[in-house]
Amino acid sequence: MNKLILIATVVVFLFTCGNETAAQQTTPAQGAEEKKTEAPAAPAVSEDIARQLRAAGFVLPAEKVKAPDFTLKDFDGNSKSLSSFQGKFVFLNFWGVWCFYCRQEMPSIQKMYDQLKDKGLEIVAVNVQDSEKTARDFIKENNHTFPVLLDTEYTATQIYGIRGFPTTFLVDREGYLVAKLVGSRDYAAPEVISVLTKLLAE
Repeated sequence: MNKLILIATVVVFLFTCGNETAAQQTTPAQGAEEKKTEAPAAPAVSEDIARQLRAAGFVLPAEKVKAPDFTLKDFDGNSKSLSSFQGKFVFLNFWGVWCFYCRQEMPSIQKMYDQLKDKGLEIVAVNVQDSEKTARDFIKENNHTFPVLLDTEYTATQIYGIRGFPTTFLVDREGYLVAKLVGSRDYAAPEVISVLTKLLAE
């Protein structure tokens, strides 16, 4: 348990520092002309992509770091780890059927998946707090086709320090954290598709 807490603390700290750095660099000095400057890009992405990610609502980590691995079961009872998706760009989404905002953004996640899965995007939807039947029925009724893993013991939820739902992380092909977004979003929006397409082309 102490190890999980330590890993979660590191993940939260990295993204908090990245957010604070951006805020500090967009605050004009007293008496100086107001001028926005972008925070330095996280080493995992270019400055141009970092700027587009921030404009789309994402927060970037303060430094390049591997996404913490975890292993959960899917609807068929098969164990899958996050690292098993290495080689693909992973959209890691923590959600629950009980969460209104999670349900609200799901159709846009499916649309994004349909547009980008052939370009190397994989979605790993980590369900939290629902029974397997509730999660399975929701996914089936809404014709969602992306992989779902069940976090029945809050393992991944604790590792990633999840404090609100939905929460999404972007993980690059080499397994590094790229960005984080807390709250719902229209992931089929042109600005999101545009920046993800650039990330997939790297």
